[in-house]
This record gives sequence, C-alpha cells and structure tokens, in this order.
Amino acid sequence: MPATATLAVPEVKFHFNVPDKALYACRLSRKAVRSDARLLIVGPAAELQRLDGLLWSFSAVDFVAHAWCADNAATARFAPVLLAERAPADAAFDAVLHLGDRVPEGCDAWGRLIELVSASDAADREHARMRWRAYRDRGWTINRHDVQEDPQS
Repeated sequence: MPATATLAVPEVKFHFNVPDKALYACRLSRKAVRSDARLLIVGPAAELQRLDGLLWSFSAVDFVAHAWCADNAATARFAPVLLAERAPADAAFDAVLHLGDRVPEGCDAWGRLIELVSASDAADREHARMRWRAYRDRGWTINRHDVQEDPQS
C-alpha cells in the first residue's frame, strides 16, 4: 500500500520593527541569492517599482539579479528574485516576500511566506495584525522576528 503524502503546514514569518521595508527587502533578496534560493516578491506596483530601482543600487558591491514576472518567459523563469503584483501560477520558488496590506491571493499554496512590518507606520502595523489573524485562522505556523533585537537583520 503506497504511503500517504502529508502536506506541510504553510509557514509565515513576520519581521517586525523594520525601519525601511524596501531596503530590508533588498537585504533579504541578497541573502536569498547568496543561499541559492529563489524568492518571489509580491506587492503593489508602486512598491515593486521602488524596490526594482533599489535592487540595482542599494549596494556598491552587490548585484541582486531580478526580473519582473511580466518579463520574457526565459528571464522570469531563471531569475533568482522575481517581482510580481500577483503570484504566477507556474513559478517555482523557495519563499514569497509579501509587501501588500492584505493577505495575498493564492497564498495557501505557498510553503513559506515572509511579511514585513514597519517600525513606525501605524496603519502598516494594523494591516499586519489583520494578516496575522488571517494566517492564524488558516492554521499556518506563525513565527515572529523583531528586527530591532537582531543587529544582523
């Protein structure tokens, strides 16, 4: 009799007290590239546009290879960091970094999600609380990381 496959419970990690979400996203992207992980970043177009520019310029010694999901298929398929307003159905990735206010569509199919929460924006913090409750209600494993307590972040 074949073994029954069990699906892992999705995991979300909230990074709290982030001073600048776009710069922090750049550092997480660099870390993903250095560890040969594939990262999908989803969020509003304006935030992704800012992030796209920063990924080219945030460090004088690093380049974070990235592409837009809408780029040609070959580029998007092989880019270690992919930017998208919505997650593509056919993309394979190790983690998803979410920059939006609401729980992203299709997230229940993802294994690992990262949420960033501003250190000073009250509205952003309230949206994060709502997302936390939504993930908790879905039965996700939730982890908390306070950026202020970890100088390596």
